[in-house]
Amino acid sequence: MHVKSKDKLPKYQVIGQKLRIHWDYKEVPATEEAPAGWSCKEAVVQVTAARSEIIEAIIAVSYPTFGSEFAAIINGGDDAAAHEAVRQQAKDLADGWLAAQAVIDATPQEVKDF
Repeated sequence: MHVKSKDKLPKYQVIGQKLRIHWDYKEVPATEEAPAGWSCKEAVVQVTAARSEIIEAIIAVSYPTFGSEFAAIINGGDDAAAHEAVRQQAKDLADGWLAAQAVIDATPQEVKDF
């Protein structure tokens, strides 16, 4: 989904048991109807989601149905290249979250509680 905010949202945002992943940021200029802000894509998964679940949720933002994703692959050419780019970005975002979690998990408890 696309979200809008007056501030640039963090790439990884944990709210309760949900992980919100943001990417593809665009600065939105002010208009007569709305103040300036930010727009980005957002995928939401459980904080404990596996890598494959994170990747699937990110891809679903661009390809909300299996049919739309399958069609992009079958069409080939630019559609398949665009799908592959989305897939690679999903993997990179999932790996970034998991790497950040590995650092947090390796941090001594005294530092985490501070």
